[in-house]
Amino acid sequence: MTTADHTQRSERTQDTYRDFLMRTRKAAHDMGKALGLSSDIVDKACNLYQDLMDYHPPSRSPHGLMVDCLYIIANEHGAHCTTRQFQTELRDRFGVGTEPRPFAWADRYGDILACYRGKEGGL
Repeated sequence: MTTADHTQRSERTQDTYRDFLMRTRKAAHDMGKALGLSSDIVDKACNLYQDLMDYHPPSRSPHGLMVDCLYIIANEHGAHCTTRQFQTELRDRFGVGTEPRPFAWADRYGDILACYRGKEGGL
């Protein structure tokens, strides 16, 4: 593979990743709206999602990971949503009820999660 081929491939990969993040942010805002979450909470959840994806994504689907991030940030900011409420609302709105399961992976990412907990304004 030549340097030009490698550069083009790298640029395509970066474009795909940026496009994926844009679609994910839109999906997160749609889910947040369905759950009655503020755009500030959704934005923080998107930042957490991106930090996790950049670091080393947990073994969850991208959709499941976003639901987990929304759940974590919503509860950190006083929304006090249950996993059942998330699952029911998402199923009623989108036809797929993904249950938040952040506790399946959160203990391995405490350093990242600590940045979003107990700080004024988050990251």
